[in-house]
Amino acid sequence: SSKSPESTSNRRREYQSVLNVVQHTESSTMPARVLLAGLQQTDSELDVSPFVARVAAVLHLAGVDFKYFNMSSKDKDKPRTTNGKHPAATVDGKTITDSFAIMNKLKECIPQVKELDSHISPLDHATFHAMETMLAESVYWTSLIFPRWIDDEGYSHTFQNYFAKLVPRFMKFLIDWQVRGTMKQQYKSAGFGRMPVSLVMARVKNDLESMSILLGKKKFFGGDSPCIFDATAFAFLNGIHSNPVRGTDGEKPRQLLLSFTNLVEYINRVGQLVHARKCTKSNE
Repeated sequence: SSKSPESTSNRRREYQSVLNVVQHTESSTMPARVLLAGLQQTDSELDVSPFVARVAAVLHLAGVDFKYFNMSSKDKDKPRTTNGKHPAATVDGKTITDSFAIMNKLKECIPQVKELDSHISPLDHATFHAMETMLAESVYWTSLIFPRWIDDEGYSHTFQNYFAKLVPRFMKFLIDWQVRGTMKQQYKSAGFGRMPVSLVMARVKNDLESMSILLGKKKFFGGDSPCIFDATAFAFLNGIHSNPVRGTDGEKPRQLLLSFTNLVEYINRVGQLVHARKCTKSNE
């Protein structure tokens, strides 16, 4: 006998209900496609390294779930760096190091990340590539390494925030000699250690001014909606803004940043989007 329309409709509804349950179960039990390992030692949402933070930020902006591991984690699933570079990430089972390579892999494999740049023109892409180079080769050293490791007042905060709970006070000299000493040498090798502080701060001001002009009155560097470069810009600018050393008369990077109102508003605007999402963190 033929089935009545009502019976067919009921079966369809029943099938859809079962399908919804299966899909929900699969999505809740499927392991994260992206695993990220970084340097974070505190309870702050973003990693202290802007290179790790940019990867986390782009995943948050794209709405992609991921799992975060501290570099000291013993979790067997933690992505492990093979060349000493951080961050390290596993994307769809493949482990990659270096944030530039990771970002390219995310654009290749994760549609939500690629979609962030769907409204970006080739000219904008070229401009953002140049700005990324400025952030990595100039801003990183002058606006993050200098206040954290070179400046004496800044270093006292760095030690207190990231090492005080890890090593006894009487062993501080080891951090001073080994870790800070290494950072000072790298800073000098990058060319900035040979410059007077006044010239370093002049570079900071020029770099921030360039970013302020490029942003203008837009909500994001991508326009009305964020693009992939916004993750990088936010990671670096937020790192400068979150430094507790305020300084006076433009003698510190954070003080210089505060003079660019649109950049400060931008940090708060993107921060709300990034912090609205949470990643899964390894407990080990």
